[in-house]
Amino acid sequence: MDTKKKHALVIILLWLFAPAAWVLMVRDKRYWSWLPTLLIINGIVFTLIALYLNKFLFLLFATLQIPYGLFLQKNSTYLKANLAVIIVIFTLDLLFGLGTISTLFDISRLLY
Repeated sequence: MDTKKKHALVIILLWLFAPAAWVLMVRDKRYWSWLPTLLIINGIVFTLIALYLNKFLFLLFATLQIPYGLFLQKNSTYLKANLAVIIVIFTLDLLFGLGTISTLFDISRLLY
């Protein structure tokens, strides 16, 4: 597959179905440099959601992703050693995201 097309596919999959994008990113070492940035973005998004839901542990988990992503950006030599941790964090993000979506739908029913 052409590099530009693969980049586009990974970006589209990150929006539509993130686990498929993570599999492509882990298999191809070119995308390992993207992982710290994704940690930072996920941390910011989930921090904003956690502030809305007011869950302390969820907020702590989300905000700790940001410094971890910044650390990995500065020290890219640790990426290979921390790949399993990154995958666990993204999996937890997926599970928390699914739980958050169901919670938000319940809240919206209560409001209307």
